[in-house]
Amino acid sequence: MSDRSGIEWTEATWNPVTGCSKVSPGCAHCYAETISHRFGRTSQPWTPQHAEENVRLHPERLGQPIKWKRPRIVFVNSMSDLFHDLVPVEFITDVFRSMAAAPQHTFQVLTKRPERMRDVLPAVYSQLGTDSREALPNVWLGTSVENARFAWRVDCLRETLAAIRFISAEPLLGPLADDLDLTKIDWVIVGGESGWRHRPMQPEWVRDLRDQCQSADVAYFFKQWGGRTPKAGGRELDGRTWDQMPVAAPLELTSS
Repeated sequence: MSDRSGIEWTEATWNPVTGCSKVSPGCAHCYAETISHRFGRTSQPWTPQHAEENVRLHPERLGQPIKWKRPRIVFVNSMSDLFHDLVPVEFITDVFRSMAAAPQHTFQVLTKRPERMRDVLPAVYSQLGTDSREALPNVWLGTSVENARFAWRVDCLRETLAAIRFISAEPLLGPLADDLDLTKIDWVIVGGESGWRHRPMQPEWVRDLRDQCQSADVAYFFKQWGGRTPKAGGRELDGRTWDQMPVAAPLELTSS
């Protein structure tokens, strides 16, 4: 867990779960896997056959956000996926209970498994005795969509109770605008892949998503063009940066 983050759209990270397994092309060059291997936290590839070894629960971390007094925007499980099949519903409930107990923070939960998120959250909310819009206004739920093949994930997200719903089109590997329904979506993050094996992102894909967000009155955040390093291509799109946040956001990103 870190109370500082280099990710442009958040301020801190919290990892009550670490490790994952790959489910789609956007996972191919997973930065979390690279970091985990570099620091010896896992040794096996993040493939389904090694998931039981790589996916780890950290109950000792559940109380960490409560100790942070200054409000932060917190990315939950930057090193995993909370809705991985190996994360029990009981532990997911514990994570949501911790987020509910720290209303000074805004938590961003991002998954490539929105179908499981949609299916298990009713039981989670039932255990908490509430629905997300009443007691968990500080929890944003999102899904990753790297190309048109996985636009169905947005439908699952749309069917999920959440205070804020967001899409992460990062790494953006193909055009999305014609296949993306932004109904009930509050925020779209777009970014190119980085690293020595990065796959290129075309400017028209980025502009098309920006234009669709503007037409639908959805906040648009352009993170990076990508390249050999995350900052290689810069962040400007048509002469400006796009750092929009959801209108209902209780906090704003700060530089301090």
